[in-house]
Amino acid sequence: MPHEVTANLLDEWRGKWDPDAVEPENRMASNTQSFLLTRTRSFFRWAHAIKLRDDNPTLALASIDRKQDETLPLTPNQFDELIAATKQYDAEKRREYDRIEPSSTPPKRRLHALLSQSQDLPSR
Repeated sequence: MPHEVTANLLDEWRGKWDPDAVEPENRMASNTQSFLLTRTRSFFRWAHAIKLRDDNPTLALASIDRKQDETLPLTPNQFDELIAATKQYDAEKRREYDRIEPSSTPPKRRLHALLSQSQDLPSR
């Protein structure tokens, strides 16, 4: 229950959060920690506002500094895999599009399909 939570319990719980924590539920990056602390503070602010609690135990908790981790670029192999997956996805969607019944195809698309077949226009 919200009234059973103390600032010390919250501080102990928050102290377990780490990117290398043993327990999977405590294993989180600093940005995730900061987000979770924000949500926890919001909950206890709400609980205090509607009189579920006489105080807000999160007021004593210091903020968590977010680390701006750089996003690593894709390796050439990862980039090739990404492009191949995109092409495969596109090909699958085109096959799905080709199976659409003409009556359910919007008129613009039907016209484009007819024109592209007769004039060798690139199809969508």
